[in-house]
Amino acid sequence: DGDIPAEGAVADFGYTSMDMVVDMVCRCKDSAVDDIQLKVVQCILSIITTNTVEIHEFALIAVHACYHIHLVSKNQVNRSSAKSTLNQMLSIVFQRMEAYDLRMADLSLVDGLSGSLSIR
Repeated sequence: DGDIPAEGAVADFGYTSMDMVVDMVCRCKDSAVDDIQLKVVQCILSIITTNTVEIHEFALIAVHACYHIHLVSKNQVNRSSAKSTLNQMLSIVFQRMEAYDLRMADLSLVDGLSGSLSIR
C-alpha cells in the first residue's frame, strides 16, 4: 500500500510498536460502520489509560481520531463515547504532567539538600 513502513523501518524512524498500533487503530476512524467506530474509541481509551504504555506524538493522532468520530458519527452512542474518551484522555494527560512536576520538584529538593550537606 505504501503507507505501511517496511519491516525495520519502524526502528529507523524511532517509532515504537505501540506507536504503530495507535496509528493502525486510528486509521479505522473513517469507517462508516458504527461497531468499528466504537471499537476504535474503546481501544484508544485502553491504550491511553494504561500506565505501562507511553505514547507521545501519537497521542495527538488518538485525540484527532476521537474528535473525528465525535464529529462525523451518526450514532449517538459513538458520539458520546468519543466525547467522554476525549475528556478522559485530557484529564489523564494533565494528571500525569502534574505528577511528573511533583516528582521533579521532589528530586530538586533532594539534590539541593544533598548538595548543602557536607561531612566534617
